[in-house]
Amino acid sequence: MKKMLLITLLFFSFKSIAQDPILLETTWYLSDITINNETLSPPIEGGTPQNFILNITETDFTANFCKTASTNIVSFPEFAISVDTYIISGDACAYEPKNEFEAIYFNDFLRINEPTNLYTYDIIIIDAPSPLNNDASVFDTILILTNET
Repeated sequence: MKKMLLITLLFFSFKSIAQDPILLETTWYLSDITINNETLSPPIEGGTPQNFILNITETDFTANFCKTASTNIVSFPEFAISVDTYIISGDACAYEPKNEFEAIYFNDFLRINEPTNLYTYDIIIIDAPSPLNNDASVFDTILILTNET
């Protein structure tokens, strides 16, 4: 089964071009992140993978786990998203490994405490995940978890 993935990479450059509509029309579910060649996956609580969701609109960039990190989109350079200062809302997770993972993603990858950030991305179709050599986060277009019985 093929999956469509959003891979975001931290990179700093500025060019103007319209974004791929798939970027704005899709809810993205975090599969894993790679920071300094170390790959981390969202924690599993009680045998159930936890969903970390990224939503991108023409004006907003929002990452949801327990807390929500949201910001305004400043510009859409070619294959990139430039964002403003983040606002954090919501409560900490009851399950501590979720708080730890969220802190790594928000602080070390998204760098939410910096005044502005530029994230580059690629949308690719793959048959199976491949290792990444750069700092990156991989999002699936399908839900990691379903509660169907």
